[in-house]
Amino acid sequence: MASLINYFRNGRSEDALEASGEYFSKQKLSISDRAALYVLTQTSFDAEKAQEERLAAFEQVNTALRATWKVSRTSTAPVWTAEQTFNMLTTRCDCCSREKLSLMNIEERRGPTLVMSALSAMEGIKPGREYPHMPAAKFLHFFNPTLFPIYDNETMWKQVCRGAFKSDWHRVCQDTGILLGETSSRFYHTYTRWAGELVRSADNDLMASFAEWFKTQDNGVSAEANLKLETYYAAAFECIAVGAMVIENR
Repeated sequence: MASLINYFRNGRSEDALEASGEYFSKQKLSISDRAALYVLTQTSFDAEKAQEERLAAFEQVNTALRATWKVSRTSTAPVWTAEQTFNMLTTRCDCCSREKLSLMNIEERRGPTLVMSALSAMEGIKPGREYPHMPAAKFLHFFNPTLFPIYDNETMWKQVCRGAFKSDWHRVCQDTGILLGETSSRFYHTYTRWAGELVRSADNDLMASFAEWFKTQDNGVSAEANLKLETYYAAAFECIAVGAMVIENR
């Protein structure tokens, strides 16, 4: 069985990225829509901008994530408002902001502990019996795309972790001591650290290749906003993992 690390090395990321672009298009999740959210969150989490401007931008992000990205799907209990989520991200999750922590330095200093602290802070975003991995991951990703990878059940869990790269995920679980079916925040914590392990082991030009590919997909949105795509390590992990899954399933 193939190992996901192979798609982060020897130039294979380019094939994976192309495959992921096709996959996202079929899923009606355009890269240009994602880029637009990156632009909005660049404003939302810019401490030098006025609070009203920041919150107004985040309210647009919140609307998109709940309407198009389905972060409130199946919820029968009240979910956080945009302002509640924004306040949590900018206070208790600030230790994991894009200026302070990324997948490249997550294993340094108190990185893993800080990530667990942020995950704990986001636990109430969607009340339920299990940790709200999907909504927490999506909001955290757009809060800091250098650190938190997007997670969803249908693609990343069923087709990547428990599908094409099942043996890799088994190894990660054994190394970290979590259950294969872990439902607590330890799952997403481990998933994030796995992303970091892969990105740090990748070809030196991986992020340059990712940035170049992304710009060809987003209709010029990121270039106009001057997004720092070369640092969006968590976004690169997700896109390459999805593309690698597509290739392995052909």
